[in-house]
This record gives sequence, structure tokens and C-alpha cells, in this order.
Amino acid sequence: MKFSIYFVFLSLLFLTACEKEEPNPVSDIVDQGVFVANQGKFPDGAGAITWIKDNATRETDLYSKRNVANLGNTVQSIFYNAGHYFVAINNAASIEVLDKTFKRVKTFNQLGFTRYFAAWGNKVVASSWGAGTGKGKLYVINEALEIEQTIEVNGAPEKMLVSGSEIWVSLSNGFGVDSLVARYDLPTATLKKLTTVDKGPNSFAVDNLGRIMVLCEGYFDWLNNISIPGGLYVLAPDGSAIKLISVPQGSGNLCFNPASQTFIFNSFSDIYQYRFGEHALITLALPAETSSIYGLALDAPNNILYFSDPKDYASQGTVFSINLESQKSEKYPAAIAPGQIFIRN
Repeated sequence: MKFSIYFVFLSLLFLTACEKEEPNPVSDIVDQGVFVANQGKFPDGAGAITWIKDNATRETDLYSKRNVANLGNTVQSIFYNAGHYFVAINNAASIEVLDKTFKRVKTFNQLGFTRYFAAWGNKVVASSWGAGTGKGKLYVINEALEIEQTIEVNGAPEKMLVSGSEIWVSLSNGFGVDSLVARYDLPTATLKKLTTVDKGPNSFAVDNLGRIMVLCEGYFDWLNNISIPGGLYVLAPDGSAIKLISVPQGSGNLCFNPASQTFIFNSFSDIYQYRFGEHALITLALPAETSSIYGLALDAPNNILYFSDPKDYASQGTVFSINLESQKSEKYPAAIAPGQIFIRN
């Protein structure tokens, strides 16, 4: 009898201990945060995606952690829409599609030098330089993860902006030597307007009044050893362009900050603000450790600016953040050659 009571007591004690020690399951969902496309060591190093969340680097190489595989050579950009992440692998001529846990679900191959993405409803538009011959393409990927439409463009497309059923495409010919912005009707794949701007259009932004801006990086004339500045333009509904101000050669990553009503972009070594109608750029103060600037993105709801510093492009880079209200900065370790930054709130 004493043995039975003792056995029951031990059993209850064991069950109670098990209930207390059972951990809460940790979700594998990759929901919010800052995602950094690390290109990898040139020319043949594997790229990576760095995930920053809650003021810390969660994973320096999130894709390898979740897939036990490398992403491939030269990770150009990352994007999210309608339940999937999309990663452009430039030199591999491919796009990786990942689910909400960052597991690979599909690969699109033989797409040429893939570049950037834009959302068209629940669809995604991807830009590609094609084979590098100056004839690029736009690929429309639907919710079933099929390429339902291919639009050929006369140039090398970079970043894009979707407005209703139309898409604005920056055509820089890949090296800043072209000066065209194309506007297409997406449902019919019809070219509606070609607009001439400065050399090297590369990014768009829309302000609080709905005005569409395009930033041109200019180019470097190696033959004559001259740096040609770029410009910031406003695009009118009829497709015409008005130059607002000249910008340093190498400028890119245009975004709009609704808190300060300013446009923000970077050159190789500085970050600038511009307020519509003014005639000068404002240079932001950067952390003293900054070596150079590659990617830039704004977390508008929190008024925090993120930028990537690739250092020497051969060792681990850094991502910096600046709170534009308090001016407080933070830094986060990244992988090799951190570039484009995508923020998902």
C-alpha cells in the first residue's frame, strides 16, 4: 500500500515538472523587420539576406539558416508581396521565391540579370537587364507564382513605380549612360511615353501630394576623367519632366519622408535631404564609422533611416540606422557587401 501511494506521488510530481518545463513554441514566421540584400564577395561569392528586427540582427544569413543552402552569386534585391518573399540573384539570372518562413518554394531561372521588384496588386513585377545587350525585360509574376506576362523594354531597367495600371520604369542601360524613363500600360504591355531626363535614372518616390519624382545618378566619363552630376525631376501626368535640382554623381535610392516633407537619397559618401521648391540640398550627419553608402531605405512610420555600408566589399559590412527625430544612430552587423534594403512593417 505504501509503495502504491509513493508511486502515485512520484508520478504526479513528474507530470507537474513536465508541465512546468514545456517551452512555448517559437514561431518560424518571418514577418516584420529590415531585410538587407548582401551581394556577396565579387565575383563568385554567395550572397545572403540579413534580417534585423527589434533593434538587433536576428540572422546575418537568414536564407542559409532556413534552407541549408546558399542563395547564389550577387544578391541584388529582396521584396515581399502577397505572402511571398522574392529575391533577385543578378549573376545567377534567377529569382528565388520564399514562403513566410523564408523557405524556398520556387526558382525562376534564365531571366537575365535580375534587378528589382514592384507590387501590382497581388502580383509582382521584376526588372531584368536581359542578357546585358541593352534589351531588358519586365516579368509579371502572378499569385500562382507563374510568369504570366513578359514586357520587352528598349534599355536596361532598374527600379520601377506602379501607379494604378501603369508602371514607370527607369532605363539607365545598367551603367548610367542612358537617360530615359518609360511609362507602360501593364494590362496591355503598351509603351505610353518615353521621357528624357539626366543620365542614369534609377529610382522613384511619391510625395504627399501624389507628385512622382525620379532621381538620376549622372555618370563618370572615364575617357575624360570627368564626373557628370545627375538630377532630381518631377514627372508630370503627360509624361514631361521638370528638373528640380542637380545632384552629385552616383546618387540613388530616392525615398520620401512624410514627417519632414523631404526627399532623401544618398551618394557614395553622403545622405541628402531635399524639400520641394528649394534650391539647395541638406547633408545629414552620419556616424563617424561610416566608410561608404550603398543601400538606403526609410522606415517612415517610425522615422528611422537605414543605410548599408559595404566597407571593402570583401569582408563583413554594416547596416546603420538614424532616428531622424532624435538623431540617435545604431549599427548592425551584416554579411559581405550589404546593398539594397527592404523594410516590412
